[in-house]
Amino acid sequence: MPRKQKSRNEIKVQRGIELMKRFAEIGEVPPINKDFFYRLQVLPFFLGLEKSQIFDAIREKKLPPPVSLTDNGRARGYFGYQLLAIQAKAKEVA
Repeated sequence: MPRKQKSRNEIKVQRGIELMKRFAEIGEVPPINKDFFYRLQVLPFFLGLEKSQIFDAIREKKLPPPVSLTDNGRARGYFGYQLLAIQAKAKEVA
């Protein structure tokens, strides 16, 4: 059975995740750009939570629901300004 070829978008997302893993290995997190869109896959690097913890927090309404970029909802995540607000709120609680 032939292997399905990855789309350009899937390749970009995979490269972004690999880049984030490299930052995590050296113990750094790149700064958040308020105008960028961050997909759910990279949130653990910025929020310090596991994926399951992020989904639990969304379900429990501790985090706002992610934004869907398309009608089918495959590309979901947060804009940088939303992540910065989430981080600021977390610092207030701590």
